[in-house]
Amino acid sequence: MTRVKNKSFAFYLSVYILSIVILIFTFFLIYNYTVSRKLLLKNVEENARHLSNAAVNQIESYFKCIEKTAQSTALFMAKTDTLHYSSHQILKDILSSNPEIYGNCLAFKPYISNGQTIYNAPYCYKNDKQLCYKNLADKSYDYLSWDWYRIPAEENRKIWSEPYYDEGGGNVLMTTFSVPIYKSYADTGSFMGVLTADVSLQWLNELLSNIKIYDSAYAFLISSSGRILSHPQADLIMKENILDLAKETDNTEFQIILQHMMQGKTGFEKVQKAFSEKKSWIYYTSLANNTWSLGFVIPESDLYADLQLLNKDLFYILISGIILLIGFILLIANKLTKPVRKLAAMMHKDSEVFISMPIPEIKESTEIVMLNDSFRYLQKELNRYIAHLKDVTIAKERIESELQIASKLQLSMLPDANKADVYKNRIKITSYMQAAKEVGGDFYDYFFIDPSHLFFAIGDVSGKGMGAALFMSSTITLLRAYAKIEGNDLCRILQLTSDYLQQNNPEKYFVTLFTGILSLETKELTYLNAGHNYPVILTENAEIILINHTHMLPLGIIKPTRISPSHITLHANDALFLYTDGVTEAMNEKQALFGTQSLLALLKNYAHTDKGKLIPDVCKALETFTATAPQQDDMTMLCLQLNNSESNQYLHLSFTDIQNISILTDIQHQIENFLTQKEVPAKSMHRLMLVLEELITNAFKYGFSNIANKTIEINIHVDSTHIEVEYKDNSRAFNTNSAIAKSSSTSPELNTMGKRGFYIIDKMTDTFTYKRENNKNISSFKIIKNL
Repeated sequence: MTRVKNKSFAFYLSVYILSIVILIFTFFLIYNYTVSRKLLLKNVEENARHLSNAAVNQIESYFKCIEKTAQSTALFMAKTDTLHYSSHQILKDILSSNPEIYGNCLAFKPYISNGQTIYNAPYCYKNDKQLCYKNLADKSYDYLSWDWYRIPAEENRKIWSEPYYDEGGGNVLMTTFSVPIYKSYADTGSFMGVLTADVSLQWLNELLSNIKIYDSAYAFLISSSGRILSHPQADLIMKENILDLAKETDNTEFQIILQHMMQGKTGFEKVQKAFSEKKSWIYYTSLANNTWSLGFVIPESDLYADLQLLNKDLFYILISGIILLIGFILLIANKLTKPVRKLAAMMHKDSEVFISMPIPEIKESTEIVMLNDSFRYLQKELNRYIAHLKDVTIAKERIESELQIASKLQLSMLPDANKADVYKNRIKITSYMQAAKEVGGDFYDYFFIDPSHLFFAIGDVSGKGMGAALFMSSTITLLRAYAKIEGNDLCRILQLTSDYLQQNNPEKYFVTLFTGILSLETKELTYLNAGHNYPVILTENAEIILINHTHMLPLGIIKPTRISPSHITLHANDALFLYTDGVTEAMNEKQALFGTQSLLALLKNYAHTDKGKLIPDVCKALETFTATAPQQDDMTMLCLQLNNSESNQYLHLSFTDIQNISILTDIQHQIENFLTQKEVPAKSMHRLMLVLEELITNAFKYGFSNIANKTIEINIHVDSTHIEVEYKDNSRAFNTNSAIAKSSSTSPELNTMGKRGFYIIDKMTDTFTYKRENNKNISSFKIIKNL
């Protein structure tokens, strides 16, 4: 396809012109063939008619001559008194003077003489140019039963008999003309006998075989009963009924034509096959004096041979003309398009070269000059457009960069976005946010007001884009600030936040908000709903509780006066699922909404399962539902799950702005007290202390250099079989797998970055994993409680 598309103008011009020329010549050839074919068929039909008429006239004149001879002889015999005695001589005289007659017979009517029936039928015929004589009054011949005698005697009329083989008479294939003889003219009661004149069919075969229309064409003759009287295939003559022959070949067309011939009709018709497998045309007509029918078979290949030869010559002429025309068109087109090719070559150059290179003067036809001027104008406009595009691109890149920065800043304001974490070892929080644009108006937040109270909020700012994002940032900042000031007074926090937003809101934004304070000690939830979607509680008992209570209008509309919060007590393993309207109002390609009921049905499946997978699975369900439909609104989800374990099974240590490694003593002291309370054996406690000592020492020796604010966080959980520890610090990253693999070596250069220490850690722990996340090293390991 690429090769065809890249062809030149001269090529396309040649193709278009040649296509039209070929169409015209093809139409001419088809028209010429059609008209010539019709004329040829018409001429062939006329020629066949003339030939058949000539043959028919010749045959009929031949038969009429025989008829006249027989009739005149019959009249003469009727007046001869000595006919019985002179009949032999009369018959010889007739044959001698009429070479076309093969034989004749005078068959007398039987008469009784002396009590005996006398039969007399003298017959004279030619045999090798000699005249032979016999009498047919023989019991073996029985001339009275032959049609040539019986019909004239009984019906008193002259007839031509059907062709027959005269066995016992002339012993040849013949047809006979019979004339009744009367003593008195026209007196049927004076019947004397029958005079016959026999004609050999050999003469007919010779006559018809000499008629030539085409090389393979031939004539045939049939009787009214369908007997073949003459045909080039001698084995068919008088041995086949032509209708039976046609039926054997299952040739319906040929049968219809033969029926027309036997009915004495005249026509010129096409047949798929006649006596052979070739397609042929048949002209047929009848003979007037005896119900025979003459047909001419003309093979279609012979009929159209000259026409096909003519068309072949015309086709060769067409091909020669096309070749000459191609050369002429290419010559003219190349000359006309030479200036255009020059301009095209300029366009193929590098864009920077094209917009700066001079366009030469071209003095050709008016159209080429106009094209040249258009190129000059294009070059000028391209320079102007490129300059404008550079300015637009710079501005667009600056805006995109600012949007990316804004998006990162917005995400940085959210706590641990897109990841799960355990806070104070007693609550698991999972969150998700996906803006419809680079920045959005959805947000969530959670933090501890004090060690036992968790503040959380989820909101949706009206509108989208940068304005909504800035309003969202203001809302988060205000909530955090007033929460630090007002503590657990949720009503006061929302009053102050809404009042500030309402007074400093020239664009009339507002924000729907669901916020609450959860006591980890009593598990009591105090909450307020400011026009937000109703959250869902997933209980341990497989219940779905919709918190369908609204306390106030969205923030930023009016200054709230009296607000009364609601309270509900949660239980271990209960989960609170919060979301924005972008989740329930997600649309698919058919503009159908995902809906609250679909969300509730999905949440129902997580009553007895790990609720930490809830948000990822909701995201998958939304992706399946929306398919390729674009996201219309921001989507935000927040899930708070209370842990089943008691709080005294956990220890959480967090240290910031650490100055030196002396902090290790304080860490060891707190951990020893905790593990002693949990009755952890000394051996397991000692192993845990060694592992933590290696991790902290490694961080201070190799990772904390050039880091101002050093932080360490340790989470310990004790169950019946294991001690689980999570250690975090903000020292430099390193490859622990490589360290463990290489630390068994005694090479001094390999014992850097604590590799020897990590080898010890790997050997002393039951399981050990390491990851780098949010610029922190996170090491997790397990030690068997009762070693």
